Amino acid sequence: MPSREEIVERCVQAFQNEDWDLLEWLWDPAGEIVGPEPWPESGTFSGWPAMLAQLKRLKDSWAEDRIEIIEHSRSGERLCTRFRWSVRGEASGLESEAELWMVSEFSGDRLFRARYFSNAEAARAALEEDAT
Repeated sequence: MPSREEIVERCVQAFQNEDWDLLEWLWDPAGEIVGPEPWPESGTFSGWPAMLAQLKRLKDSWAEDRIEIIEHSRSGERLCTRFRWSVRGEASGLESEAELWMVSEFSGDRLFRARYFSNAEAARAALEEDAT
């Protein structure tokens, strides 16, 4: 069974390569993605069709994007991944960079929930909270 870190790293690589088939295989079909609150695309996207549509929307905005994983930390079964997302706008050509945190939960060897945060404190709190 792959480690939690390996699962997340494979998901990141599949997203960067737009390998939607691999992503579908890595995710639990009933999983969910929760976008960071201050972003226009915040909210909860549940089930593979909704998650896939959201992931494709994110890719459509950028001519180029790159994700660099900075570090992982764990608490029980949860994993927090800190990463840097560098993008260049499709229409504008403007470049931007954001540091984000993803708190992941798993169902067996598949990703079940990914919650994104734009600050370390909120991510740490989510990593440590009691499982629901």
